[in-house]
Amino acid sequence: MNSKFSILLLLFVLTYNNGFSCDCYYVGGFAYSNQTKDLVVLGEIVENNLKQNSLSIVIHKNYRGFLEKDTIMLTREVVDCSPNFSMFQKGSIWLFAIDNSRSKYRISNCGENYLNVKNEYVEGRFYGLSQTEQFKTLTLEEVESIILEPYKFPFFKSPQRLKNSYYVTEEYYFQKSNLGGYPLGNYEEVNDLINTELYKKFGHLKLNLNYLVHVNITIMENGSLIYQSIQENTDFSFPYLLGLEKPLKEIVNKLHFDSAVKKGKKVKVNLSIPVLINL
Repeated sequence: MNSKFSILLLLFVLTYNNGFSCDCYYVGGFAYSNQTKDLVVLGEIVENNLKQNSLSIVIHKNYRGFLEKDTIMLTREVVDCSPNFSMFQKGSIWLFAIDNSRSKYRISNCGENYLNVKNEYVEGRFYGLSQTEQFKTLTLEEVESIILEPYKFPFFKSPQRLKNSYYVTEEYYFQKSNLGGYPLGNYEEVNDLINTELYKKFGHLKLNLNYLVHVNITIMENGSLIYQSIQENTDFSFPYLLGLEKPLKEIVNKLHFDSAVKKGKKVKVNLSIPVLINL
């Protein structure tokens, strides 16, 4: 082959690959990254088709998200941010945090979104915000608690959110809150109260569904609250479909906060409260 042609071909390949390489932020350990995904499931690999870049998974347990089928297919593009499927051996059990875009299921390397489960133990990065975090081993029950208690790991602590200087740690602003005389000391109580109020209105639907949203609000210097939005990952738009957005807004607007204080001065803060809706 002509040497000049070989060099040009090499340059083309390098340029092509660079132009379509994965470009994303590392969201963090599983406690954070799973909150950015539509589905969180425990599943078994029943088929790995490397030629078709696809994995067939039987769902053993659906922890969170909207899913109608017991078997789903994960797909990947050569140039996207998915992991190499060769690591997923037939018969192996995994925890997957999955993107669901119009029933196209994918997993991402932009955070810890797939964890191997062996004999009820799970190894991986769970709590850190950096890929330098050392691997830990937890029981499956402990990891399930991470999934079902997202309020213990407010997502705004991730590197993406920390770029905004007024996103601060939970202890910084959430000191005293009251709703109808009910003391709210932490996000777990906020979740319980919101679900109690929503159940009064929508419990008759009996959906048997866990669905995660992040309620975004701003606390002004005087402690007043400004509701911003409901943030969700899927295009299923569950809160809007069932008419939950307005009741959620009404409940959240009744919350009262102390002003956040930084270096002795009251400051404005933006909060993103993980709320796991159980209906």
